[in-house]
Amino acid sequence: MISAKILIVDDEESIRFFLSEAIAKEGYKYRLACNGEDAVKILEAERFDLAIIDYNMQGMNGIETFIKMREIDPDLVAIMVTAYGNNKLAFEAMEKGVFDYFSKPLDLAELRVVIRRALERCLLQRQVRDLRQDLA
Repeated sequence: MISAKILIVDDEESIRFFLSEAIAKEGYKYRLACNGEDAVKILEAERFDLAIIDYNMQGMNGIETFIKMREIDPDLVAIMVTAYGNNKLAFEAMEKGVFDYFSKPLDLAELRVVIRRALERCLLQRQVRDLRQDLA
């Protein structure tokens, strides 16, 4: 799934830059959003395979952003990142359907593996949906 599109949502410019550089090196396309509201607007206009969403942002937090994004695209897979991580936040994010959860600073090697797994899940979800539509 080398042509995957990833939406990076983080209010810190340095994190957006770090993630976009890492994602570009893997051959993925990406778009950047500096808050949840912008991310939702972008998702209304374009389809993405994966979103990497910061938890702690002004306006909508990461979980609220993810919920709004899932209303637009129920197949969207997301990874949550935060500098203020704790088990309660991680559990809440996973309970809402977030694929995985990372604390900052990010381990780039680990993140790359999780991105690949998340994109595989996205592809499988879409294949299942398409097969169900074909059978109906």
